[in-house]
Amino acid sequence: MSSLRPTNWKMVRLDEIADIIGGSTPSRNIKKYWNGDIPWVVPSELTRLSGRYLYSTNETITQDGLKSSGLKMIPPNSVLLTTRATIGEAAINRIAVATNQGFQNLIPKCGTDPVWLYYYILHIQQELARRASGSTFREVSRKDIRSLRILQPPFTEQKKIAKILESIDEVIERTEDVIIQTKQLQDSLLYELLAWGLPGHHTDWKEVPGIGNIPVDWQVVPLGQYALVGTGGTPSRSRTEYWHGSIPWMVSGDINQIRVSSVTNYITDEGLNNSNAKIFPAGTIMVAMNGQGTTRGKTAQLAIDTSCNQSLAAIQTNNNLHNNYLFYLLRFYYNKLRRLTGDGRTGLNLNIIRNILIPLPSLLEQQKIADMLYTVDIYLQNLRNILEIINAIKVSTSENIFSQIVSRKGIS
Repeated sequence: MSSLRPTNWKMVRLDEIADIIGGSTPSRNIKKYWNGDIPWVVPSELTRLSGRYLYSTNETITQDGLKSSGLKMIPPNSVLLTTRATIGEAAINRIAVATNQGFQNLIPKCGTDPVWLYYYILHIQQELARRASGSTFREVSRKDIRSLRILQPPFTEQKKIAKILESIDEVIERTEDVIIQTKQLQDSLLYELLAWGLPGHHTDWKEVPGIGNIPVDWQVVPLGQYALVGTGGTPSRSRTEYWHGSIPWMVSGDINQIRVSSVTNYITDEGLNNSNAKIFPAGTIMVAMNGQGTTRGKTAQLAIDTSCNQSLAAIQTNNNLHNNYLFYLLRFYYNKLRRLTGDGRTGLNLNIIRNILIPLPSLLEQQKIADMLYTVDIYLQNLRNILEIINAIKVSTSENIFSQIVSRKGIS
């Protein structure tokens, strides 16, 4: 399909439709430049921003700071654009601000809608990144920003385009809010169920050191008493015949899936037979004993049969410990698992995991607790699936609008 553009859209330079203003940083060594009444923005605030609009900043400067560094105020409803190190992040400021040198800010001229311009900038992020240069910090120059060629619709069509894309973003934001609230509900529900048991089932409770409040008729047992705890191994990397086979081989990085349905690596039968790797069945609970950042202590459940390396503990429960109950319990114990090895980077080991004390209700109560939490999990997953679909719709809609694959009449 050939690209068509409406006859009433015009090709313009960015500096024809917006004034472009950079930023700077007042000296950190002069106290009178800081903590004033002028909001001052750095790029990291945009990367952490939820939504399109900036309403506040982490830092402020004074009038003296503004003057000392030659800064100009960016009026509300401009497009803040990061052009140094972090390239192509954007936001619309709802308050007057100044920015640091990581920005080239776009102040829309008459006839340019800021929301439309914001979405256009997001659409050309890759083009902005392509124009970046520099060895220490990659940066898009002001000259390159000014000379960007933009296909500009009439103002009324800009507003319609902005409304379409903003309405999709609003649905995305509402869905994200529901996901956050549901996750908070799940965490609260898990705490309540583990502290008080099923609602209406208990009248007396006891305090257990290291566990907290639980019903008096619950036991407290070491995990290894009711589960087999093992690990895997790594075939020799120097033997090519051990790798790229058909047997899934899980590493700690795969644990972020929560329910593991695919893995990054595969080994051969020969690799399996000539190493400590072993195949664990679907349903096995996996705990990351090592890993960078937040990985250590994370819990997942296998949705497929897979082998694994030695950085993961594989837990298979017996008939007195409900598998899904333990899965949710260990997810809830994430911070506790990390504390078991202190504040350093020392990893967990099989002996530590076998000796973790766990509260143990009756098997029937374990199942009912697990079923309640699973219902919330399924709802959460459905929400995430919906969010993925809406995001895909947004990408497709934006691509169709800004890539000019539109009717010759434009946006009606």
